[in-house]
Amino acid sequence: MDPSLSIASLQIGITKGTISVKVLSLWISNPKSLEKQCRMILADAEGSRMEATIPHPYYLRSFVNEIFEGNWYLLTNFMVIENPEPFRNTTNPMIIKFSYKTKMNQFDDVTDPCLLEFMKFPEILNHENDSSDVPIDLFGMILKVSKVKGLPYVPKEDEVAYMPKYRDIVLVDNEGNLLKATTMGDSCSSFSEMWLNSGFDIKRRSDEVFCVMKFWSISGFEGDRCIITGEGCSKILLNPKIAELEEDEEMCRVTYPYYTELVDESEDEIE
Repeated sequence: MDPSLSIASLQIGITKGTISVKVLSLWISNPKSLEKQCRMILADAEGSRMEATIPHPYYLRSFVNEIFEGNWYLLTNFMVIENPEPFRNTTNPMIIKFSYKTKMNQFDDVTDPCLLEFMKFPEILNHENDSSDVPIDLFGMILKVSKVKGLPYVPKEDEVAYMPKYRDIVLVDNEGNLLKATTMGDSCSSFSEMWLNSGFDIKRRSDEVFCVMKFWSISGFEGDRCIITGEGCSKILLNPKIAELEEDEEMCRVTYPYYTELVDESEDEIE
């Protein structure tokens, strides 16, 4: 079944055609609420992006073991509606909404383009992109990982005392620019688990870890211009194999040793 649609051609209403999309990010929003749902960021072969939602009952019944990040799918029998979320993860004002009739069949794309839009560190540090409020992608070498810290929080009368956890990660790019990335809450826990499972030791500088960060938000935190994890779409990949980044990764690994001596190791700790 050949795709007859592209993201740019979609209009509000019930869609009868077929569209070919890659799942760039997938997460469950409001996981502890009755309003929880599966949310995704999709892209077509032209690089256009669009969010999609699956009501949780449909996700559990039909898709929980069928949809995975990085795979390509043919999508049919879906609805297109206005994006009701105040904070959006793409510039597209519409989203795809699944119904019980929606079908999503995996296929292999021989070319499999990356479809990520990488931003350079100076663009972030020099406020060159302040007009954009959607998450961004970037890559770099990990120089430092801080201990887990607690974000001060004063609960309301009916709330249980809770101190969100976070870690700071210092990155260096292929041109020697440094940038702080802050991972919070569940993302902080996921990063710690992934780091330990990968067998890396931040105390030993021989562990050269190249990373790709997908859908992080530009922000200011603790007085620094930085990137920070979002509601659930933000992901980090450790030493991924991405063909489009081979030359950039090689240059990052060449640059990395010249900056390790600049980093204070007193806070480095993964526990």
